[in-house]
Amino acid sequence: MTVLNLLLATHEEVVAAPATIQRRAHTLMALARAGKIKPTPMKEEPMADVQKWIDELRAGKVVGRIVLKNGGDALASPQRRSVRPAPSF
Repeated sequence: MTVLNLLLATHEEVVAAPATIQRRAHTLMALARAGKIKPTPMKEEPMADVQKWIDELRAGKVVGRIVLKNGGDALASPQRRSVRPAPSF
């Protein structure tokens, strides 16, 4: 059984078979402990680049997570950047 199969469960499986879900959770945790599941990539970026990262997310170019951090100078900066709304099609 693949990791993806372990993670995917239909509503009926969750409601009807809690023991199955528990077995899947134990198997998934065993795989994680054995180092067979890669962690989610994470990257810290300055809050000043928020628009760049929103654009990258919308374009599907981000793999993992981007954590936007306020730095000392970012808080002191009088510049404010507005976030453009997503285009509607």
